[in-house]
Amino acid sequence: MIELRRIVLVDWYLFRAEQIDLAGMTALIGPNGAGKSAIIDAVQTVLSGANMMSIRFNPSAQSGSKSKRSIRDYCLGVVSLDERGERSQPTRENAYTYVILGFVDVDSGAAVNLGIAFSATEGRGEERCEARFLVRGGLISLDDLLEPVDDGDVETRHWHAVRTMLRAREAEVIDDFGSATEFVEESLRTLSPPGFPLDPRRFIKAFRNALLLRPVENPTEFVRNYVLDEQPIKVARLRQSIELYRFLTGKIETLKAQTASLGQIQRIAGRVIENERAIHVGEWQIARMQWETFRREVRSLQVRLGQLRHEAQVKEAQAVAAAARLSRVDLELARVELTHKSSEGEQLALMYESDKNLAINERESALAPLKLVESLVQRVDTLAERRVIAGWDDTLHGLLSAVTLAHRPVELHKWGKELAEGWEEKATQLDGALSAVTVERLVDVQKRAGDNLFTAQKEVRDIQDRMQLIDRNLQRIDSGQGTIERGTEALLLALRREGIVGIPLCDLVEVKDQKWRVAVEAVLGRSREALIVEPEYAVRALDTYRRGTEEDFRQAEIINTTKTAQTRPADKGSLATVLSTDNPHARAFLNFRLGRLAMVETMEKMASSEGAITADRMMQSGRTVKRLSHPGILKLGRANDEETRKLLKEERAALMIRLGDKVATARHLQDDSTLISDVARGFEELRSRKVCCAAVGRMLVEFDAKITRLANHVEEARRSGDPKLLKRLENLKDQAASARREKADSDRVWREADAAKNQLIGDYNKATRDHEQLRSRRRSGARLLRGYDGEASKFELVVRAMTLDRLSEEIQVRNDDVRRRAGDRRQSLQRELTSALFRHCQQFAVSLPFTEEDAKADVVGTWAGGERQRLESHELVKYEEQCKSAVSEMTTAFRDDLLHRLHDAFEGIRETLNELNRHLKDRQFHGRDYYTFRSSHDPAHADLIELVKESRRPDFQLPLFSHEKPVGSDTPMLRAMRRIEEILADPQAKTDEIEDPRKYFTFELYIHDEAGRVRSSLSSRAGTGSGGEGQLPFYIAIGASLAATYQNRRTGQSGLALAVFDEAFNRLDTKAIGACSEFMRSLGLQVIVATPDEKRHIFMEVADTVVNVNRTGNVVLVDNEYLTEKTHQALASVDPYRKGFDIFKAELIAASTKADIDDTRREAAE
Repeated sequence: MIELRRIVLVDWYLFRAEQIDLAGMTALIGPNGAGKSAIIDAVQTVLSGANMMSIRFNPSAQSGSKSKRSIRDYCLGVVSLDERGERSQPTRENAYTYVILGFVDVDSGAAVNLGIAFSATEGRGEERCEARFLVRGGLISLDDLLEPVDDGDVETRHWHAVRTMLRAREAEVIDDFGSATEFVEESLRTLSPPGFPLDPRRFIKAFRNALLLRPVENPTEFVRNYVLDEQPIKVARLRQSIELYRFLTGKIETLKAQTASLGQIQRIAGRVIENERAIHVGEWQIARMQWETFRREVRSLQVRLGQLRHEAQVKEAQAVAAAARLSRVDLELARVELTHKSSEGEQLALMYESDKNLAINERESALAPLKLVESLVQRVDTLAERRVIAGWDDTLHGLLSAVTLAHRPVELHKWGKELAEGWEEKATQLDGALSAVTVERLVDVQKRAGDNLFTAQKEVRDIQDRMQLIDRNLQRIDSGQGTIERGTEALLLALRREGIVGIPLCDLVEVKDQKWRVAVEAVLGRSREALIVEPEYAVRALDTYRRGTEEDFRQAEIINTTKTAQTRPADKGSLATVLSTDNPHARAFLNFRLGRLAMVETMEKMASSEGAITADRMMQSGRTVKRLSHPGILKLGRANDEETRKLLKEERAALMIRLGDKVATARHLQDDSTLISDVARGFEELRSRKVCCAAVGRMLVEFDAKITRLANHVEEARRSGDPKLLKRLENLKDQAASARREKADSDRVWREADAAKNQLIGDYNKATRDHEQLRSRRRSGARLLRGYDGEASKFELVVRAMTLDRLSEEIQVRNDDVRRRAGDRRQSLQRELTSALFRHCQQFAVSLPFTEEDAKADVVGTWAGGERQRLESHELVKYEEQCKSAVSEMTTAFRDDLLHRLHDAFEGIRETLNELNRHLKDRQFHGRDYYTFRSSHDPAHADLIELVKESRRPDFQLPLFSHEKPVGSDTPMLRAMRRIEEILADPQAKTDEIEDPRKYFTFELYIHDEAGRVRSSLSSRAGTGSGGEGQLPFYIAIGASLAATYQNRRTGQSGLALAVFDEAFNRLDTKAIGACSEFMRSLGLQVIVATPDEKRHIFMEVADTVVNVNRTGNVVLVDNEYLTEKTHQALASVDPYRKGFDIFKAELIAASTKADIDDTRREAAE
């Protein structure tokens, strides 16, 4: 056993330098606040490696919450914390602290020291761990740590000096621990019993549980975690066997699925082959029926062709005769016409006819000015109807409307034939209306319309330019850049042409605090896209900017980067601090613009500042306060890219709608401007050509009179000719017309007859040409049907018996069937075959021995059949044999690695509880109570426990993964087997429920009398434990957990066996404390307990060492007392708490009586 024999404290709490030597059970006794807990916390600090995650300082003063005291507080001597956690003034400004625990092996006398050195100063927020060290070769004392100086004072040696001195004494010093965890692991390894290394996690857990004295609410969990060793039953081999079995069964299932898939491929290939055979049969039958139809149709054509040739010859003769008759009549008509035309009257009529035609042409020429008027009036009518100029020049609009009204009655469009009655007055009114319209007014209106058109077209171009800019900005956002306006974009391009690289500020800046984003962007405004150029190009960039016009680079900005080095850093808390950038020029500009603008929340702070801004854009500058406008689209950083992209797309959509409206307006204005221009040009032409409708009308009247007169002269001249000649001429004309009609009819009939003959000749020739093709198809189809000669012969007889109509119907039916089979059916079957092959290859990772082009049905079917036979006769047999071996191996592993090891673990649990109960067997508490640990089967694992018990029988049979279990049976063993199978067969399932033997049982600490009658239990007192009877079971359980942590169960040896309690046993009486102490001694534990003064008389009877701790101001005094067994007995003999009240009262009365008798005798003797 290894005991704690020395605690060395330097600059810890109010201890300047203290060495506490102790042995056995130790009681730290003193009033509250004296420093007992500081000593306990020093022990905690070393054993945890100063890991604050594992430390609970001043545990007795805390009620569930972690103490606010820190190692730094202890180093600087902070005395107390108030209710808010505020610390008192440190008692030392600087500290070099040592906390060392000295352990001694009571058997060998070997010593080992565990310690930690800290440094702390009042000006530093946290302590620094200077070293964690382990020293073998004698206990460290204060003399090793302190260096005497003048005036009898001492100074603390730093660790490197102490280490050098210890190594000079040939002590083994280890101080190269990389972490608290490494230090704790090595320390516990040093303090562990042989062959039983302490588990750091379990040690820290049990040690802290004892120190905090947490109530044990669940005895089962407490015993599992603190009393019993963790001995998981690893099922790796069993799982490997199961995985092999599952692999083999899966492989067998895969092979079966593969053979089934190959069978399906064979069947599909068979259907494809059968479909192709049906197509060949159908095509041969169609060819045979077409050949039969051809033979019969050729015979019919030959007969019909002879008939049509005869009819064509007859019609041709009739047409020749009609042509001869027409030739004779035409010849006679020509002779008579020549005689008529050579007469004097006809010659005079022809002369008058020529004059009349000339007059008609001249009249048409005179109508030309009226067409110009008609065209102009139509445009004027449109202009007046659309009221284009009504708002610009109402007088001109009225004049144009008058032109329209004056034009309608005139009806100029009818003057081409004749002039209506009253035309001259109406024409004069139209001429007046036309002359009233001035060209100057029209020119003014035309200029105004042109201005409106220019404005509308400019608006269209502006909208288009804005949409193009939005598209470019969307591209910039996609490439990780910010949005910029047109002027900045133009300046960027101009700089690029000069070989100067400019970067917009918004591409270089990120906003760290989104709360202030809008305020920042509102302050910067257009400067958000100010361009940054390198200082050596700054002047050239400014010259380029200056050369451009105001419209070219509208509102663009360039940052003067030559001033970067002269810029002061931003003030703390200024608006510039919410922006981050890696570019020094951008940083300097932001510091200059925003570095003096403080961020405030209230108007009071704004009023007290010279320059300030709130998150809602209220800004003070120049002693005035104003609210800045919202910046619109946010440009800085990439955090708002999605929102910016959404806003730009919404703006573009709105612009698209607006563009459509503006384009329509521009087109309307373009039409209006064109119409006004046409009207103006029309009136200018009227003026230049001096057109007068009335004058034109008078000319037309003269032409009409002349034409009428000439027509009369023509009639009179012709009436003066030979009457017999005229009559003969009329008769011949009628005969010629009749002969032409007869010839045309004859020619038409002949052509029709000849065309029918030629058509039939063509059909016959085509049929003759198809002869070889049909015969070839019939013969090739017959070759494909070899082996079906009987079927072909029968079909030949059927075809010959069919009529032509029946043959046509059968050909159509079989054509439809062949098209269906060769079309959808063939494609469907081929897809089905390809899909089955693809699924087979993909599912079973198969490589085909043929290419995709060679994957014909006969090839695929042959391959699938061969593969199926190979798998069924070789692969399946091999894997089924391996599967039988895997089942045997899996059953053996299940029995040996799980069931038998669980049985051994159950025996170990029973032995552990029996060992604890052996220590408790004859130990009485409260004068009547005895304690016993008991276990019971966890209901959830009852079936598994029964299976483990059954597995020890020689005739035990293990039906693992058997499919032959009795139907309807539901025994505990079968239920357990099913549960284990479910867990082990699932690789993702957690196995801790079956691997941890502790979980198979529930545990309880029972309280019973001497006769064994149970009075209570730890569970029943867990929630209501008050007084000593409620507190004692907790200490028994904690003692058992510590013993389980420290002690090697197999050898009974223990190393470190420290049990530390703060303000413990405060509700137990003297006898209970004595019994509890003896119980912990019997478990091999070294108990250190801190207790107040009122418990001194109790611990003086049981403790081996009493450390008296008292405090006077900021000085703590420590005094040790080492008590022997004789002292314990002497104190116990006079302890009234042990005797009981009645015995103590009787002894007190007897002593008083004896004193009175002695006094009486003395008086009598005198």
